[in-house]
Amino acid sequence: MKLFTSLIFFLTTAIVGVAQVLWATGRNTEGQLGDGTTTSRSTPVQIASGVTAAAVGDRYSLYLKIDGTLWVTGSNSYGQLGDGTTTNRSTPVQVASGVAAVSAGNYHSMYLKADGTLWGMGYNNFGQLGDGTTTNRSTPVQVASGVAAVATSSGEDTGLSNTVGGHSLYIKTDGTLWATGYNADGQLGDGTTTARNTPVQVASGVSAASVGERHSLYVKTDGTLWGMGRNSNGQLGDGTTTNRSTPVQVATGVSAVAAGGYHSLYVRTDDTLWAMGNNSVGQLGDGTDQTERLTAVRIASGVSVVAAGDRFSLYVKTNGTLWGMGYNNSGQLGDGTTINRSTPVQVASGVSLVATKFYHSLYLSSVASSITTQPLSQTITAGNSVTFTAAASGNPTPTYQWQKSGVN
Repeated sequence: MKLFTSLIFFLTTAIVGVAQVLWATGRNTEGQLGDGTTTSRSTPVQIASGVTAAAVGDRYSLYLKIDGTLWVTGSNSYGQLGDGTTTNRSTPVQVASGVAAVSAGNYHSMYLKADGTLWGMGYNNFGQLGDGTTTNRSTPVQVASGVAAVATSSGEDTGLSNTVGGHSLYIKTDGTLWATGYNADGQLGDGTTTARNTPVQVASGVSAASVGERHSLYVKTDGTLWGMGRNSNGQLGDGTTTNRSTPVQVATGVSAVAAGGYHSLYVRTDDTLWAMGNNSVGQLGDGTDQTERLTAVRIASGVSVVAAGDRFSLYVKTNGTLWGMGYNNSGQLGDGTTINRSTPVQVASGVSLVATKFYHSLYLSSVASSITTQPLSQTITAGNSVTFTAAASGNPTPTYQWQKSGVN
């Protein structure tokens, strides 16, 4: 009897891919995690795949997919989701296409299209959208053109009122920095405390910016860090608690910055992480709480990405690990607990981006595809049929190609 012995090439190296998966953790009272529920999570839950960027507002979230579509979920009381309604969403809905970058504030949102136009939606009581009005927008309105980056004010758990405010900063392609909205503490940096509903130029030669509840920070192309606005807890890091209505230089050799509610973080070009301001629940990560820092204190090394929320902080190290510290009442740190942390705790690995502002967080991780079940060699009678089985994992679910002697 003639026998045929199959020769199987293992598929391990034939299926190699990486997908950017979006994960969410923390408070979910308005569906801001986008998992179809209003159940808060202390352990991250997967929301979507093929995501390139994300932003967190006060009880809502925005994210951008690889095809340039913008998706939104959560609170929509002032039209901040931009879907033409004021209806909350617990599962994401698409609102725009051709989008390159996104930012979420307390009750307003802004996004940048690939053509450099800037669009805004949501709460606009102080002109934080910068469209020349104080009219709320439930559908996006174009604000500016020739824009390279945008940042919007973070949330604070004070409830809605005309004093909560909100402001925005954006950087144009020529490096000029523009500001609009609430300005009671000088956070626009124009030398006044007058609200603006049309943007005013603040600085030039700017490469990055971040906006806190009532303070603003930006980095110039020469690596200098500048701050303006409220400084009651030392969040500007200039060694005082004096508010600043014109920018003050804070540090040099800075590559990234994040402004939280009343604290701030920045990364230096040597990849060290520094923190300053309010530390009531350990959000600075220096091992203390209730100890404010009026000048920056070094927290960690090997850091590449940083995000600051309301009394908590997250950062990504160059090895892709995600770390969190500070307030954790709703599980926003994502470490499986609701325990506050005054020293950083590792949350996840394989992370490339993190976003937070209020009491929930989003992050992107790379999930490599792999073969989980290899096909087994079999011996059969010549001329008979045989079935081989394989299984693969990854997100999105991968496909693979069978070959015999290198031929599909």
